[in-house]
This record gives sequence, structure tokens and C-alpha cells, in this order.
Amino acid sequence: MSMWRFAQRKRPRTPMAVSRDVLASLQQEYRLIQLVYHRNRNQHQSARWWNRFNMLKRNCDAVLRELMRGDPHVVRMYRLLGSLRKQLPQTYYAFNGVIALNQFVTLGVVLVGLLSRVFALYNQITDEFTEQFKALACKRRVTSSQIQPVTPSQPTTEELGVELNLLMTEVTSSRTPPSPTVPATKSRETKTKKRKPKKKKSAIDSIFG
Repeated sequence: MSMWRFAQRKRPRTPMAVSRDVLASLQQEYRLIQLVYHRNRNQHQSARWWNRFNMLKRNCDAVLRELMRGDPHVVRMYRLLGSLRKQLPQTYYAFNGVIALNQFVTLGVVLVGLLSRVFALYNQITDEFTEQFKALACKRRVTSSQIQPVTPSQPTTEELGVELNLLMTEVTSSRTPPSPTVPATKSRETKTKKRKPKKKKSAIDSIFG
């Protein structure tokens, strides 16, 4: 074996398809996440927001492991980046709730800052993997259309939605009890008492007034 091949084999594998600046920044953010994790685990591991923070830590660790490979797995990378994107609103609200408690404001600000910086780095990684993700999406569209062809007899989602809406209206109309009839109010003529007829005055009464 020649020395050139031996040196090429012993050379450490460098991350592909991602810049070194993005990788170094993500590693730095992950170190901060680990620091916050170990400092607050005993005190806050029973809190609601801790599950979101643990998810962020595991997701960032998995992305870094994938980037450090010689050839990152495109499907796995796509799922990891998309997982944080789906969980982003709930994670942000959970971290923002820590600030709203006014008890651990500094910790809440640190959590929101870590989430925002990690998500910004994920967007840069997504931009660098754009071509691979586009090819993956095209393949997935073709395979899904081949596996589940759309037939004319198969109802679409819009038709199913209309049928469900009609069914719900029929059920609700059948379940609603009939409105009670309000008896008509008596007219004023029936309520008014009949006036007694006045007696005619006699001749003596007319004389004495």
C-alpha cells in the first residue's frame, strides 16, 4: 500500500454539505444547552417546560452526530430539522411561560435565546441541504402517487367534509327538542271588565238633584 493511500485513509472525515462556521456555532449552542441541562435538572425536571427543553437537547445532539458523519443521511436529517420546526411554537410558549412566572426570568430568557439561535442555525443547514431535500421530496411524491392511486370512485377530502357536515346537521336537528309553544296572550277586550249599566234616575231624584 502506498503512503498516499495510507495517509488518505487515516485522514479524519470532515463534515460534508455544511459550512464549518455553522457546525462550530451549533456545537457552541449545544454546549450551552448541556450546561443549562445539568445545572437545572434536579430543580426543574418536574416542570412542564423541561420536556420541551429535553427534546431540544436530544434533537440538537442528533443533528450534530449526523453532521459529523462523512455522508449525512438526507432522510434522517430532513426528519430531525422538521421535528424541531413542528415543535417550535409549543416550545416557545413553554419557555416564554418561564419568563411570565417572574420567578426564573433569567432562565427563561436563556431558554428563548437558545431556541432562537438553534432554529436560525437549522435554517442555514436547511438552505445548504436544499438540493438533497428537493430530490427527496420529488421521490416521495412519485412513490406515494404510485402506491395510492386516486380513482374516480374514491371520494376526495372535500366531498367527505361536505358529507360529514350534512350528517352533523341532521343529527343535531334530530336531537334538538321542539321549541315549546307560547300561549297567546289574551286580548285587552277579554281582560277588561264589563262596566255595569247606570240606573236611570227617577223623577224624584231629578227634582232633589
